[in-house]
Amino acid sequence: MAPAPGLVLAGGAYALVTVLLAWPLVRDIAGVLPSDLGDPVLNTWILWHNATTLPFTNQWWSPPVFHPSPNVLAYSEHLFGLSLLSTPVYWLTGSPIVAYNVTFLLTFLLSGLATYLLVFELTSRRDAAWLAGLAFAFAPYRMDQLAHLQVLASYWMPLGLFALHRYYRRGEGRWLLLFGGSGLMNGLSNGYYLLFYPLLILPWVLWFTTNEGWWRRTLAVAGIGTVAVMLLTPSLLTYQAAHDDIGLRRTPAEIRTFSADAAGLVSGPPHSVAWSFPEAVWRPEGQLFPGLTTVALVGLALWRVRWRPRGPEPSGLRVVRSAVALVGLVFAAALLVRAVVGPWQLAFPGLPISTVRMDKVIAQGMLAWFLWALLSPPGAWAYRRHSPFAFYCVATFLLFMLALGPEPQMFGHRFMSHSVYSALTWLPGYDSLRAPARFWMLATICTAALVGLSFTRLVPLTHRYRRAGVAVLTIGLLTDGWIALPVVAIPARSAVLDQIDGGLLELPLGLLEHDTTSMLRATDHRQPLVNGYSGYAPPHYAALQAGLATHLPEMLDIVAAHGVRFVRIDRSLDTDGALERFVSAHGGSRLVAQAASEALFELPRRVARRDRPPGSQMLEIAEIRANVNPHLAGQMVDDKLESRWQGGPQVPGQEVWVDLGSPHAIGAVVMHLGPYRADFPRGLAIDLSVDGRRWSEVWAGPLDVLAVRGALHQPREQPLACDLAGRVGRYIRLRTTGADPIFYWSIAELAVLAPS
Repeated sequence: MAPAPGLVLAGGAYALVTVLLAWPLVRDIAGVLPSDLGDPVLNTWILWHNATTLPFTNQWWSPPVFHPSPNVLAYSEHLFGLSLLSTPVYWLTGSPIVAYNVTFLLTFLLSGLATYLLVFELTSRRDAAWLAGLAFAFAPYRMDQLAHLQVLASYWMPLGLFALHRYYRRGEGRWLLLFGGSGLMNGLSNGYYLLFYPLLILPWVLWFTTNEGWWRRTLAVAGIGTVAVMLLTPSLLTYQAAHDDIGLRRTPAEIRTFSADAAGLVSGPPHSVAWSFPEAVWRPEGQLFPGLTTVALVGLALWRVRWRPRGPEPSGLRVVRSAVALVGLVFAAALLVRAVVGPWQLAFPGLPISTVRMDKVIAQGMLAWFLWALLSPPGAWAYRRHSPFAFYCVATFLLFMLALGPEPQMFGHRFMSHSVYSALTWLPGYDSLRAPARFWMLATICTAALVGLSFTRLVPLTHRYRRAGVAVLTIGLLTDGWIALPVVAIPARSAVLDQIDGGLLELPLGLLEHDTTSMLRATDHRQPLVNGYSGYAPPHYAALQAGLATHLPEMLDIVAAHGVRFVRIDRSLDTDGALERFVSAHGGSRLVAQAASEALFELPRRVARRDRPPGSQMLEIAEIRANVNPHLAGQMVDDKLESRWQGGPQVPGQEVWVDLGSPHAIGAVVMHLGPYRADFPRGLAIDLSVDGRRWSEVWAGPLDVLAVRGALHQPREQPLACDLAGRVGRYIRLRTTGADPIFYWSIAELAVLAPS
């Protein structure tokens, strides 16, 4: 049966639902954006950049934001796959806002249509396919991702699954090509999906490939997938090189923060119309509520299913299953005894048994019972029949476990010592992904497929109440996912930037919405912009922001030396006029334009400063100590930028002592920040002593300027070189004189240099 007639009708219905859901956006499509002025503005700017610059060129990778840093497009998703939708709209309208909003709306329509195709292939029923498309396109989890266009652009994955199912059923090469093409476009649209999607495809192939001629189809799928990855390799290598050059990485703390919590199953989008959710289980991107209608329908189908294994069971399988069940029972009994008598442990030779670590017991017990379920007669029978319903149930569970990240938690408490995701971090790329919770988008595809499969199982085509059932489920699915779509107005166009012909700095720097709207204004004036916002920030950005906030005039000299000619001040954010006085007092600057809410200054031209190297030969450090976290002091001299000494939030009086073993002339003390970009002292004094009793202060001041210069010249190491001009001493004392309640004082590596 061809899906075309139903696909057209379903597409029209999905489009109508999208318009109704997003009506606040549709009625002012050129004047508002969905969600907020953070990521939506960033993605608007990226799509505009893709439409106005030749992709994959050096100019494309180094757009004129975060000036003067190169390769800043690699700080975020490049969204080239989405530009196939947005670029024609931009060329027709000339509006980046309209281009973004049309692309945003199309993600719902295309996600619904792709899932419709998938489930129609599985069931040959238009009603089931309609419900599945609805369940995915308007799922609650998608409504929690309104700010992340690339996450909403998930339609290539159900399309790829549709192509695989059809290729396995018909054996026609065109469907294999469609699978490869959808995988390629999936990778060009979202880097997360590039790495996540294969973890759904691998078990799919293992589950659905028959014994007869299995190697042909497996090799064909692997081959077309390899071709897609090879086509993406140049882009991936550019990302890797750009990140390695400046030491960009995700920290374990970030990955834990953006992992889902198991209790997220009862947490949904904040703007839900029908449901309210407990705030206690909210996590960034961790709202996993699948919808009451989906849970009820799939649960009823599971309850009604009757597995009927046929034929004798292999004796080896029965023995293995019994052994696994015994292990599972042991762990269950251990948990029960612990609940009654508390933690206990037994020491057998070579086999200690303990319930002190509950997370270990639960992890191993869950693994045992999961394997038992797969090896059970119904599980083995479902595998032999290549049951789609069973596969998408198993896949949903596995993807849920992956979404929990490296340290699975429930209600904020770790409940498993081992995780599936931890194994992935040994593979290239996975350790740099910040949000494991996004695995739930793939699980949402699986639950949408289960909606269609469950309806088919429960309601035959000849059922007298079939149409009523479709209507009730349609209402239920839409109710679960329906939200009051938040929209924000686009800031008014600047009245002073029309005629600028040089680089621009907008103050204040570092405020998220101010930086993003600065990028939006750059789509009009198209000049190099110091401001920026992305998944990462360049190494110098935190120090530049701090120095400008404290009105250090050297900061204006630095940006002027890199071609910045103009400074725009947002007067609505400079209520006391301090920023305007700071810029106007800078020698040679002049006011060139102003309006009620903004002022534009022109900076005098500056020549890039060439600092004399304060030293090159490293002096040997005999001993290094600290009065805070002394056990970490050795990490300042271990030749590893990733390790560090840190003194916690900055307060005056934190000290580091260095003993050179004997008196030396000292050219400079160099502190390398490495990946800890913002952890430079807000005020520092350096004292020298020959005998350890009489001290003299030889250097003092803020380090913002040194941090910016160090980051621009050596972005990976970011050295802070304090010039001591050849002063003699054996002992060096570094002590903080400033405070910062948020950022630590960190030293990744410390070196003492002899004079040049």
